[in-house]
Amino acid sequence: MTRRLMTAIAFLTRIPINPEPPFDGEDVARSTVFFPLVGCLMAALQVAVLYGLQGLAVPPVLQAVIVTIIMVLLGGGLHQDGLADMADGFGGGMTRDDVLRIMRDSTIGTYGGLALILSMAANRVAFNTGSPCRCLAMVNRRCSHLALLYLSCLAYALCAQSGYRRFNHSIHWPE
Repeated sequence: MTRRLMTAIAFLTRIPINPEPPFDGEDVARSTVFFPLVGCLMAALQVAVLYGLQGLAVPPVLQAVIVTIIMVLLGGGLHQDGLADMADGFGGGMTRDDVLRIMRDSTIGTYGGLALILSMAANRVAFNTGSPCRCLAMVNRRCSHLALLYLSCLAYALCAQSGYRRFNHSIHWPE
């Protein structure tokens, strides 16, 4: 259990963890059960920083910038990169192969850039709506992984019940 938690922390954050033996793909696969917990811990850190900044009477605009910087640095931009890739792929791809090719491309496109700008703007709006909404926005963003974990487990169970041996073999792109 400890190795799986440490793997999740190492995979989802920039916190330096150097295990012996090194983590591999199987460790990451087994650690996904801890992804929501790591996300909630990241949100808790952001909320603590936010309250600290409020206690110092830092203006809300600067609070938003500082907490956003912490979010990006702590997570290594993993979520922002995924958002940009997804927006580019689904925005510019017409077929399954196009979408996957675009998502694998390391450059950012118009859709990805727009998605990042809109995401950061929504983050900024959440900071301007009042303290409870700010905290809720941060916690909701991180804890939404619980829904992803639940849906993944449900899909895995349904695939196993249908006779599929591996979960990824059951995912099909609509023709």
